[in-house]
Amino acid sequence: MVTLTTSEAADRVGLTVHAVRYYERAGLIPPVPRTAGGRRAFDDEALAWLEYTACLRALGMPVALIRRYVASVTSGSPTGAIDLVMQEHVEALRDRRAQLDRYIEMVERKVAARRSAGR
Repeated sequence: MVTLTTSEAADRVGLTVHAVRYYERAGLIPPVPRTAGGRRAFDDEALAWLEYTACLRALGMPVALIRRYVASVTSGSPTGAIDLVMQEHVEALRDRRAQLDRYIEMVERKVAARRSAGR
């Protein structure tokens, strides 16, 4: 099995090494396996957690919610309640995306109107 160093994992996911270390310390990803020398060794599972957490953070998911999700999944607890909260966050993101689409269209119409008036 191939493993990645912290730096390699950070590059793969588009984070800084500092962020990767923070994610683990803060409980946003499960503890990462270590080498005999104590260095993090990101296997496929650890990298998948890191990628998913980076995705959730990019979507504005609060740290506390991600921490609760990770704790729930890794402890084997039923995830129904936490999944519901996460789904609500996704729905809020969809609403925000629709709002942004409307605003983008408005700006595009204004730009097109100004171009037409200027000719």
